[in-house]
Amino acid sequence: MDDEWLTTNQAAELTNYHPESIRRLARSGKIEAKLFGNSLAIKRISLLAYLENALNSEDPRSGPKKRQKSG
Repeated sequence: MDDEWLTTNQAAELTNYHPESIRRLARSGKIEAKLFGNSLAIKRISLLAYLENALNSEDPRSGPKKRQKSG
């Protein structure tokens, strides 16, 4: 399970982050990601470690936000 890769949308669903926020974290190197062709894949364990650190942070901007469902 340590080498499981997620799509950007799967990572967003798991964390409640917006997909663009996931891409931004990957570009900044805060989570491990790879390009497979044109698709960005996020390493699940890296994402979960980042999320745990964000939730334990005292900075209120670092945790996931509740997204409003469109429609």
